[in-house]
Amino acid sequence: MSAAPALDDARREAIRAAARWHVRLCDEGVRPEDIHAHQRWLDEHPIHAWAWRLVERLRGELNAVPAELSAHTLRTAATRDGRRQMRRRLLLVATLAGGGWAGSRLVSWREWSADVRTGTGEQRSIVMADGSRLMLDTRSALDVRYGPAERALRLREGRVMIRTAADPHVPARPFVIDTPHGRLRALGTRFAVDVGNEETKVSVFEHAVQIHPAGAASRRVPLAAGWQCRFDARHVAPPRPLAPSDDAWMRGLLIVDAWPLVRLLQQLSRYRPGYLGCDPAVAELRISGAFPLSDTDRALDAVQRALPVRIRHRSRYWVTVEPAAA
Repeated sequence: MSAAPALDDARREAIRAAARWHVRLCDEGVRPEDIHAHQRWLDEHPIHAWAWRLVERLRGELNAVPAELSAHTLRTAATRDGRRQMRRRLLLVATLAGGGWAGSRLVSWREWSADVRTGTGEQRSIVMADGSRLMLDTRSALDVRYGPAERALRLREGRVMIRTAADPHVPARPFVIDTPHGRLRALGTRFAVDVGNEETKVSVFEHAVQIHPAGAASRRVPLAAGWQCRFDARHVAPPRPLAPSDDAWMRGLLIVDAWPLVRLLQQLSRYRPGYLGCDPAVAELRISGAFPLSDTDRALDAVQRALPVRIRHRSRYWVTVEPAAA
């Protein structure tokens, strides 16, 4: 195996530039001229292409680990090779943060400071110290706060599926999850929580959950298995029945039934970097099917085969769905 190239000043600066480009290209306001400028930068020097590959590869690896899960990582870091790897990763983290990475839509400050996070298109399974199991979806950020009085999680962004386990602690501690909009208390259950900008969605697959809106702390709203609802800091919307496919994302699938095309693309965009747009002329076309979340290009090919549309790739990071050519 060949040795990694030394991080001289030129390579450090290339990594900083690559981090800035990643932020720029993954922003919702990216423009076609940004795409062309990025390509020119890549073509300027082989070091630029090297730095771009490095940032793409390590972006998903630089995930914080909660204290309960980090013992092996810390033991590895204590070895000579582990310390060398840790220094390299810390250098890259500092470089990315210094390049403005923390202000991007792709990796926000909330994600960087979270105990556990996932990158774009990444899903992660976690077994907690009490045996509870978590599955974090793409672009998610979670804090773990297990203490003597309660087992608490805080979902800052994204989506998580939770299967709680009986607490071995005596007396048993309640299992709660906080979001920006309120608190959920598990009543021996399997449930999913999805945090949006304006509201939180909770879906209960087994047993029940109790919803406590943040602005109405005295209010307790039970939600039984087979139902889902949305809530904000003050209001809990009426529950709706779960669909059989509502947990398909855990199997790497997005299953839709007569969805508007624009809604499908909004969901797929959570799993790919860059811009995925929809021409208004085709936004309301209806589509059904099962689409792979781990390969959104293949999902878009399926869309193109099912509907009178074409997929226009301006670059890897700028894709639009338009009416098919006449």
